[in-house]
Amino acid sequence: REMGVARLLRHIKELRAAGIASHQEKLDLHARVSSALSAVVVIIIGFPIGIYFSHLGRIFAIALSMVVCFAYWGLYSLGLSFAQTGSLPPWIGAWGVNIIFTAAALYFMKKKNV
Repeated sequence: REMGVARLLRHIKELRAAGIASHQEKLDLHARVSSALSAVVVIIIGFPIGIYFSHLGRIFAIALSMVVCFAYWGLYSLGLSFAQTGSLPPWIGAWGVNIIFTAAALYFMKKKNV
C-alpha cells in the first residue's frame, strides 16, 4: 500500500519505537524526496555543462548534457540498489548522486563565472 510522506514518517517512528528495523521505509522516504528534486539537479548540471562545452558546438553540448542525464539516472538507480541491499545507508543511496552532481554543477559554474 502506498503511503504519503507524512504517513511514512509516522510509520518509521512507530517501527523505531517498537524496535523494528526500518531500513526499507527510510530508503522509500529518502528516495521520494530526492527523486522529486532530481529534475532540478539535472537542470542545474545540464546548464553549466552546456555553457562550459559550448565552444565545441551546440550539438556536442546538447549530446553531452543528455549523456550526463543518463549517467545521473543510472547512478541514481545504482545508489538505490546498493541502499536496498544494505550496502549503503538509505540517505546516501538516495541523495549521493544529487550531492555529487550538484557539486559538479557548482564547479562548472564557478569555472565559467556563471
